[in-house]
Amino acid sequence: MLRAATRVAHHRLERRLGLPGVLRGLDDYRAVLRGMHGFHAPLEEALQAHPGLRAALPDLTARRKLPGLGADLRDLGAPVPARRAPIPDLATTARALGAAYVVEGATLGGAGISRHVRATLPDPAPQAVRFLAPYGGQTGPMWRRFQEALAAHDDDPDETVGAAQETFAALEDWLETEGVLR
Repeated sequence: MLRAATRVAHHRLERRLGLPGVLRGLDDYRAVLRGMHGFHAPLEEALQAHPGLRAALPDLTARRKLPGLGADLRDLGAPVPARRAPIPDLATTARALGAAYVVEGATLGGAGISRHVRATLPDPAPQAVRFLAPYGGQTGPMWRRFQEALAAHDDDPDETVGAAQETFAALEDWLETEGVLR
């Protein structure tokens, strides 16, 4: 249900972001990672601090993306941006799960994009893919565990869907503001 309910927002963001095709060089890759950092920093901090989400996802700490994202930026010689995006309301566990769905779902596409970066961009980009492929060979199992947690905590599906849609919209707005979208 969540996938179907967010399909339009997901495809729109994906189309506007244009990955991996827009990654023609290191400057393009740096710009995308800087934009992602500005959004993921406040969102991940809020998700990590959410007690209901911690209970729903016991492996929440292992799902952190910011350390890898910061390391990727440093490897590419780019400063970690200080600007931070506004994020959706995460007042309930259902809403936190909706936002987490967007972040976790991105890891599936990120694996393919990381292969493109490794194959086409010059050094040091091939090593700077921790954000795109944070789970390595565990992407599939991590996604399945997330889906199980989502199904087990399906108390308010309307809130979950609403938060996921708002998260896609907030990410799109932020990346537009940062000049990352086409």
